[in-house]
Amino acid sequence: IGVEHGAMLNRDALLPMKCLVHTGSLAVVQPLFNAFVAVSDVMAEEVHRTLGTRVPVYTVPNGVDTTRFTPRAQRRHGDIFRLGVGARLVAGKGVREAILAMKPEDAGEIELCIAGDGPQRAELERLARDRDLAACVRFLGQVADMTAFWQSCDVAVHAANGLRESFCLSVAEAQACGLPAIVSNAGALPSVVAHGVTGIVVRPGDIAELR
Repeated sequence: IGVEHGAMLNRDALLPMKCLVHTGSLAVVQPLFNAFVAVSDVMAEEVHRTLGTRVPVYTVPNGVDTTRFTPRAQRRHGDIFRLGVGARLVAGKGVREAILAMKPEDAGEIELCIAGDGPQRAELERLARDRDLAACVRFLGQVADMTAFWQSCDVAVHAANGLRESFCLSVAEAQACGLPAIVSNAGALPSVVAHGVTGIVVRPGDIAELR
């Protein structure tokens, strides 16, 4: 049984050699598989498109440990409305878009807290400084206790733009902590967040709509 988490969705974003290795290895090992498991229907459709229909593909969504990720005991009190992003700081994850949706006048009222690290951190920190957002955008780096992080937030944000998400476990974990989520219509995100019910789905890259 093969398991596909998302590499097929973003092969165009891989370095040429990695893309070649991924495609070549699939061609070699495909005849050995009796079935594939995908983490979302979007991912399952991509497996069918890439490999054909020789083997059955089953959707088994990622799970969340709801004994660990739980809503806070009582409503968070405070004057600042806190938006949370939990993501690798890489191109396409939508962290740049979340920063661009903030304005200097948000300071003291709205705060964007970013949990995660990656090669784009310095560039994103510079973007926040250049836009005079130091008072309302916080970079927390790697966060060991993501439950406490999500419980400290009011809304989760994942505005992917350029990467097609195969599921997005961080959003599901935030939802398990009782948070609504604002996500972009990228990959499987609309299947994780029900628009108008458990959050809002916006167009990828539309900063005004995200705001």
